[in-house]
Amino acid sequence: EPVDHRLHLTAESAADVATMESPEMNEVVRAALEAANKAYTPYSTSPAGMALVTECGGVYSGGAIESCAYNPSMSPLQTTLVATAAEGGHAWEHVKHAVLVELEGGKVKHEATIELVLKQISPNCTFTVLQAAPSNH
Repeated sequence: EPVDHRLHLTAESAADVATMESPEMNEVVRAALEAANKAYTPYSTSPAGMALVTECGGVYSGGAIESCAYNPSMSPLQTTLVATAAEGGHAWEHVKHAVLVELEGGKVKHEATIELVLKQISPNCTFTVLQAAPSNH
């Protein structure tokens, strides 16, 4: 069933995005936030989403997906890479930018693992991590 966590970027992360002068980066941030809002994380309650843009301008995104058995759970990077491959995206080394949106203060953090993997599969991409918080209404 569809999920909507009603997350928005924290004031600090929104300020960081405001300094990004690229419309392309704004699109990637929006896609990552949308993926975080749709993430299926009923066990950790720590939604996270990711988006990346390739050198040819393709934007791909995915959110965390949890399983009650835990080990079949998928990180936002895994679901984003699956979406990229499924939608005909280019090889990983052609990723220009990657954006991760995580729940501020969440129990599960993906930043360190994703950064490690990105350095191996796409060493030239930039990686931005933004924090999100639930809306009050």
